Amino acid sequence: MNLGVMIGAAELSELEPAIQAAVDAGYGTCQINLFQTGWSEARIDQIAALLERYALPAAAIGCYMNPLKPDDPSLMGANLNDLKAVMRHGARLGARKIVIWSGTYADDLLADHPENQTEPALQHIFDLFTEEIIPLAQPGGWQILIEPWHTHALGSEERLLRFILRFPAELRAHLGVVLDAPNLMPPDRYARRDAEVVSIVQSLAPVVGLVHLKDIVYDEQGRLDLPAPGKGALDYRGYLNALRSHLPSEIPCIAEHMPPSQFAPVKQFLDSLG
Repeated sequence: MNLGVMIGAAELSELEPAIQAAVDAGYGTCQINLFQTGWSEARIDQIAALLERYALPAAAIGCYMNPLKPDDPSLMGANLNDLKAVMRHGARLGARKIVIWSGTYADDLLADHPENQTEPALQHIFDLFTEEIIPLAQPGGWQILIEPWHTHALGSEERLLRFILRFPAELRAHLGVVLDAPNLMPPDRYARRDAEVVSIVQSLAPVVGLVHLKDIVYDEQGRLDLPAPGKGALDYRGYLNALRSHLPSEIPCIAEHMPPSQFAPVKQFLDSLG
């Protein structure tokens, strides 16, 4: 398994300790996020210098713009201009994969919105990709990876696949999906969670460009928690076996949802599963 870790911060000064912790824990790659709008060539160069100093290559760049509100960075600190800046100046980071969200009209990342599931919402995202995103992704060799959440416009396996297949075959190399099974697990799928995980992996395998590894648990009151791998209710050995069975081994698998102090224990847990 090509195992990496999620490294994110609101400020550049917070990145170096996390990068050091990732290297000390033995991770071979990472997804790098900066949760603050205003990506620029200078900022990207600073991040690249840190990664080079610690010899930690980036597998992906998290630039979590919302394709249904492309000018609004409030969801997770990035907008369309930030995405364009990464595509123009981000080659030094080494990665050619950029992760964005799956589109919501809601003001809260996880909340539902009645317009998310409409055909106009899908068309809005398609037009944005066609007119603004793909023309920049092509010359730079970028692959734009959609990270789904189940309340979003592209929040199911069926809608993700239908969206990507709308594009001509020659453009699909620039599109893909982050396989994050807990993100596609609303309460009605949770009771069958381990079978659902296998189904999700099988369905999305042809379009997966990156995997996120975290866990999931709903408590007796229906409250959701998305902890680090092994800290929730998934059969994690079964999850990893499904990934190995259906995905190429070179696809990066990024452990997430833990502080740097837990980087090493989580890696030890994942390594113990073979």
